[in-house]
Formats: sequence, C-alpha cells, structure tokens
Amino acid sequence: MIELDGVSKDFTIGGRAVRVLDGIDLNIPKGTIYGIIGHSGAGKSTLVRCINLLERPTSGRVTVNGKDLTNLDPRKLQTERQKIGMVFQHFNLLSSRTAAENIEFPLELAGWPKERRRRRVEELLRLVGLWELRDQYPSKLSGGQKQRVGIARALAPQPEVLLCDEATSALDPQTTDSILELLASINRSLGLTMVVITHEMHVVTAICDRVAVLHQGRIVEEGRVVDVFLRPKHPVTTEFVRQMGGADTDDLPGVPQDEQLLRCLFVGDSALRPVFSEVTEETGVHVRILQGSVDRMKTIPYGRFIVALVGPEEAKQRAIQILQDRGAWVKEVNSGGSGAMG
Repeated sequence: MIELDGVSKDFTIGGRAVRVLDGIDLNIPKGTIYGIIGHSGAGKSTLVRCINLLERPTSGRVTVNGKDLTNLDPRKLQTERQKIGMVFQHFNLLSSRTAAENIEFPLELAGWPKERRRRRVEELLRLVGLWELRDQYPSKLSGGQKQRVGIARALAPQPEVLLCDEATSALDPQTTDSILELLASINRSLGLTMVVITHEMHVVTAICDRVAVLHQGRIVEEGRVVDVFLRPKHPVTTEFVRQMGGADTDDLPGVPQDEQLLRCLFVGDSALRPVFSEVTEETGVHVRILQGSVDRMKTIPYGRFIVALVGPEEAKQRAIQILQDRGAWVKEVNSGGSGAMG
C-alpha cells in the first residue's frame, strides 16, 4: 500500500546541508495501523510529510497504492493527495467555522455539490460522536472534541490513507484513550490504512499492528509490535520499553543460591494459561513469582514475569523445558541483571 525506497531528506541549516532522514525503507501493508515511534528530533514528522510529499524527499521514492508520487506532475500529485488524509497535533481548525463547516471545508475545495457535502458531513459527525455539537465553534470545544473534528475533516474526501502526526500529544490520558479507540474503530469499519507518528509507547501498543523505531533519521528496528517491544534489540527501543514497566530485576532482593532466577515472556494464548502451576504439578518444582504482569498489545495478550525455581537441579531443568514447550521465552538472569526483555 505504502512503500518508501531509500528515502532521504536534507535541509539547509546555517548554510550547510543537514540530513534529517537517511535511506528510509518501509513497506506498510493495506489496512494496517502502522506506528512510527522516536524521540523528539528523530525525523518522525519529516517522514510522515514525505509520505504525502508535503516535504519532497531529497532522494528516494514514495509509492502509495501503486503510484510513484515522487514522479507525478503537480496536478496529478494534488489529485493523489486527496486520497491521503492527515490529522495534526494541534488540530489546525478554522476558528471562524463551526465543527460542521470545518469538516465541510475540504469538500468545498474539492468541488463537491452542496447536497452531497451536507450528507457527508452529517455521516462524519455521527461517526466521530459530535452530531449534537455540529454548530459549535472550536473555541467552545474541548481538546478531544477538536481532534474528533480534525479526524472527521481528514476523512471527509474519503481517503485511502490516514496520516496521524502526534494526534494525541496535546491531550490528557483519558482523552487520548478515547481518540485511540475512535481511530481503531475507523480502521476496523473502513479498512483504512493508518500511519501513526508518536513518541508515546501507549499509543503504539494500544492500536498499532506494526511499528518502526526511528533514531537519528534511520529505522533501527521494525516489525510486529509484540516482537519489537517484547524482545528489543536496539538501545533506543529498550529505552521506550522501560516506559511500559513490567518485570525488572533491578529492585529485587537477593535470591538464595539454590534458587534459579528466570525471566519469562509469554505471547498470545500462553499468557492466559496457568503455566506455572502446571509446571509445579508436573515436576514438583515450586515456581515463586517475584514480579510480573499480564497485559495486551492491541488484541494480543502477553505476560512478563521474573520467577525463582525452587527444587532439585534436574527437576528445575525439566521445568524450564516445560515452560519453553508451553510457549514461553525463558532466560536465566542474575538478581542484578538487565531490566529489558531480550
């Protein structure tokens, strides 16, 4: 659906060229919610603006739905841009227009007939839950309500792709969750491909299917959210993972020498099974849970635990084998070991 091949972007700052994006390769499947996460200055906003060519790449190619946007003339590019909606961090609403009129604005620019515009605006107001506030001006709306208007406006021309540039960064946690639920619902009902730019782990783990970690203009990790964040390989990814909390050996008291300390990761159905009690029943080894939790990334359950095995050495090795057979990733650690899974 969206392909970036060798996309680089340079800006001239203080008379010299500064590379903000460096050889980005991405393949975003149709219908997915794709997260791009990175710290401030990593190049996230530049990357998302290269997807719709609001920023033209210095080099490389951007293909959306089979069309190479980087080779289109201005008129054809404008036509293709109408198929790419964009939601902004600070809403960018017109203060002199009501909620309904803000949503209608891109349809006016696109030349839609008045009655067709009216029907589309009504449909979108109901979709985002703002029908009763249709005649309110932005100054009378809360931050979450303004973002709902922004989402409806982006959806108005019936785009195939929705780009969200830090769409929840200006919102409180409760409002953020409601906006994320709305985006996930839109993705399910419309099959819309979404690219979500963020620096917040919660946003990615709540709604995204895949994620790319951006650092200093380069992608340092990419894949399924559960794979990238539960077993991170790059230090930047590990740093983001620490935001999630979970099992960490740093604050554990000393473990007796005859106990074996393990870090266990379960993904999918295995996270919901009573695996530790099954191990005890089958081996006689007591599994002492020192730390852990079960949570979800989008719809996928996962559990992260630190446990101590108490029992004969041979039985403990059998217990580890059973854990692995039941779907756990297992790693032996020391009580002062690293806090990240992986």
